[in-house]
Amino acid sequence: MILTFISTNSACYRRGEGFSFSILYSLFSILYSLFSILYSLFSILYSHHLGILLLTSYFLLLTSYFLLLTSYFLLPVLVPLHIERLGFGLSLAYLKPITNMQLFMCNNACTYASLSKRGGEV
Repeated sequence: MILTFISTNSACYRRGEGFSFSILYSLFSILYSLFSILYSLFSILYSHHLGILLLTSYFLLLTSYFLLLTSYFLLPVLVPLHIERLGFGLSLAYLKPITNMQLFMCNNACTYASLSKRGGEV
């Protein structure tokens, strides 16, 4: 089912009908989240007596959790992530497993866009 989704979505993208989104935001937010989690853990462990560093580390920890949730859960559900623009010829469909409803919605959107471009009945 995932391969069907990837091939359908790649075909839609090549025809200019599918959604596309840069994966740079997702990758950078995941990297930032991991580094800020590590920084906050080390700052809590080694300088827990300083209140300013503790507040900063808690703020970074909350920010990293927010970015991690945004990049892992919201972006892959709403927007399929493509790396075809970078010239690799690959398509990264979703970072988490897709459901039948998401596959159905993508196929319907692709079919609707292709029929409306050709002037056919929907």
